[in-house]
Amino acid sequence: MAHNMARLCIATALILLAPLAGQKGFTTHVMSLIGWQESSLREALGNASITSFGEVQGTLVDMVLTGAGGDFISLSSDGDNFYLCHYDFNGTKKWLISHPLGRTTRKVERLVVSEDGTAIVVQGGDQAIESYANWIFDGTGSLLFSDVDASGIYYPSPNGDHFVRDSDDLDGQLEIYQRDGSPIEFNLPDRFASGKVKERFVDDDHLLIYQERVVDSSRIAELILVDFPSLEIKWSHQFDHRMGGGNFNLDYSAISPKYICTIMPGSGLTVFSRRSGERLWGYADIGWWRDLAFDEEGEILYFLTEGKFLNIIDIKAKLVTDSYRLFDYGNAYGWSHLTFTTHGLVFTNSHLVAHYTDANGVKKRTVGMGSVLVRTNNQNQVQEVMVIPGYALYQTFRDRKEFYLIKQSGKKIERLNLR
Repeated sequence: MAHNMARLCIATALILLAPLAGQKGFTTHVMSLIGWQESSLREALGNASITSFGEVQGTLVDMVLTGAGGDFISLSSDGDNFYLCHYDFNGTKKWLISHPLGRTTRKVERLVVSEDGTAIVVQGGDQAIESYANWIFDGTGSLLFSDVDASGIYYPSPNGDHFVRDSDDLDGQLEIYQRDGSPIEFNLPDRFASGKVKERFVDDDHLLIYQERVVDSSRIAELILVDFPSLEIKWSHQFDHRMGGGNFNLDYSAISPKYICTIMPGSGLTVFSRRSGERLWGYADIGWWRDLAFDEEGEILYFLTEGKFLNIIDIKAKLVTDSYRLFDYGNAYGWSHLTFTTHGLVFTNSHLVAHYTDANGVKKRTVGMGSVLVRTNNQNQVQEVMVIPGYALYQTFRDRKEFYLIKQSGKKIERLNLR
């Protein structure tokens, strides 16, 4: 295993306290990016280092930090097959499996792993024609079941024992599967017997369900928390506007021990008490939203709008405290993650566009895969922003605070360790 202290191109931001048009109700601060060298990264983050390991088969698609001691699982593809590889924290390969894509599957796109690492879902297909493929493996790489001609994608429960199929075609159905691929038969309550239904696991014992249905000739939309598997309703909330089931996805929600926050068209940002379902606060004027995440205490919410504005919300005070224009932003269809860590807020995008000036005063522009580390003070004000081109924060768990930035370098995986 080699430790390569490669030259990283880092950009750090200065804050200009200038209001920016287009953001309402609070001051927007403009960030000016200045390039720094790798030594500045080490000084700012302590014992940052780069580890080079593995031998990627084809092109790296996704990588997940599992729930077991900092192990990693990588997904790569060469166009004919996809490959899953399990590494321990030191980069030692535990196992590698390959699987054919098949004639109808164009590509694999995403890797989802249960929090305990016992269930691995490879998602692929062609979203343009709403044709999906799902392969579900156990924690040793053995195939449990597959659905390669599906109209939706599968997500595991945190303990890996159950899987929901997230689709727009589920009319009056809750599709939940066991580890052998067999569906669970439910005696559905009347309220779930018709209408569009979408669900995701909040934890092993609760489902968050979005439902659109018609009552007395009126279409209503509700968010419902139920016990699993009894489906006993804990709470429900009826929205003022029909949001469209295709936009309900826990990837576009944030969950803390106290709160559940959702962003949906028509109703904006809404914060609920996780325990009672009480609507605590709403903010309708959010513009074009992208990602959101809670801080470590679950009291401060961060969300990105229009791909470049970072907005900070104090949940208790029920107000947007500040907004920061972080960087220029490109392809709206690029995937992204927003995660809070011990080092700060990390945003990764597959088509990041950032302008900055390096240490020699040369103006530069980075386009493509990249990450942004945002550091705040005790008053939740942004102090500095580091742009790290090429490195991505792939999927991680909401309760993991350490993080690692990843990029493919030739056939090797380079991991930027920030612990």
